[in-house]
Amino acid sequence: MGYDRFPEGLIDEKTALLEDLQARGGRLVFTHDPKVAMGRLTRDAKNRFGLADNQNEVVQLAE
Repeated sequence: MGYDRFPEGLIDEKTALLEDLQARGGRLVFTHDPKVAMGRLTRDAKNRFGLADNQNEVVQLAE
């Protein structure tokens, strides 16, 4: 079990990671979600992150 000693820094790091992933058209893989296995990262009009092209199975990762 771990504790976030610098939660504000963690938020900045996650934002930078998600922005980079979205800029490269990356996908997120959810290994413990029973309904959504993978999805492409998006941002909405309010600049919030979300998912598109959700898949219930991880298939054909190499294109």
